[in-house]
Amino acid sequence: MYILQEKPEKVSKELLGGCQPLATLRSKYGGVAHIISDDHCYVLMLDNTSGHGFVSVKHWFKEAVEAVQGLPLPI
Repeated sequence: MYILQEKPEKVSKELLGGCQPLATLRSKYGGVAHIISDDHCYVLMLDNTSGHGFVSVKHWFKEAVEAVQGLPLPI
């Protein structure tokens, strides 16, 4: 289960096109997810367990869908 942080993190790892997170979610097992805006769309980025940074994913988990509902429309 992921928990939405009060404020999104500033990341040093490269996200898609250098975007900064609009929302950050963390799991108690160390998982990290960021929601970013790219090309007028929201993108869910998950920390790749192989240590190669973040990757975009097609399948959104429940907590990410709930978090995006509180964000303004992407511009």
